[in-house]
Amino acid sequence: MAYGDGYKERDYNQGLDEGDYEIILGLPVDTNKSGYDMRIIPISIIGHENCYPKEWTWFDRPSDQEMLVKWEKAMTRNCDAFGVRRGDFTPSSWNGRRGIVHIGKDKDGKFMKVLWSVVQDGSRTENRSDEPPIDSYGDILF
Repeated sequence: MAYGDGYKERDYNQGLDEGDYEIILGLPVDTNKSGYDMRIIPISIIGHENCYPKEWTWFDRPSDQEMLVKWEKAMTRNCDAFGVRRGDFTPSSWNGRRGIVHIGKDKDGKFMKVLWSVVQDGSRTENRSDEPPIDSYGDILF
């Protein structure tokens, strides 16, 4: 048998429409990029395993008071959406959790990314309050 015998073309990097998707979280990894502490969480989109995004980035607690309030609301929503005790940011508490997120284009309209988590309450879905959520990158530019 020669190298490549039996090769079958497989689709990769499939497109994904903006919308709500169920995901499974991998083990979060804390890191620092460009002076910002952040958490990178690998994700698997159920039914769309070959699609991007493959990770969800959370920035750590901001020092600006207005951004802090938005961050705390987003983190509370994330805990509720994935069934994690509020305030428990231990990586192992998030690993393997299933939940729903809204995936859409980044603010430049170039790349798909997780924009916010979706909390389901019985038959109705509460994806955000009257105030739009900050996306997982906030207003920080690289």
